[in-house]
Amino acid sequence: MGEMSEAMRQVFAGRLPDLLGMEFVAVAPERTVVRLPYRRALSMPYDAMHGGAVAALADTAAGAAMAVGLSPGETFTTVEMKLNLISAVREGVATAVAVPLHRGRRTAVFEVRVHDERDRLVAIFTCTQLVNGG
Repeated sequence: MGEMSEAMRQVFAGRLPDLLGMEFVAVAPERTVVRLPYRRALSMPYDAMHGGAVAALADTAAGAAMAVGLSPGETFTTVEMKLNLISAVREGVATAVAVPLHRGRRTAVFEVRVHDERDRLVAIFTCTQLVNGG
């Protein structure tokens, strides 16, 4: 685990990403990778990973990429998000890769693609972040 990945793991200890079991693989402003192993507790009654778990995974990946790109004294908040669910995760690990589409002084837009272990596209997530302070 890289230095930034370990730092994110510590930041989120005891918080939702930690409680869901997310793993920070790579954390950088231009590309962040976060994984979420499938387990029954994260599934719907028909054994597919819950869309809320997929959304939390994608939002966490975008948020981590945003956080490490901020200047000292800046914070951010998500002001818009959209999730298109394309296929189901029923086993293995879901992996989210977040990349910025835009980084301005006050806003940023991220796209996150979530894939399963067989590299099937599970979801496309976009969000807009608002920079506070600085």
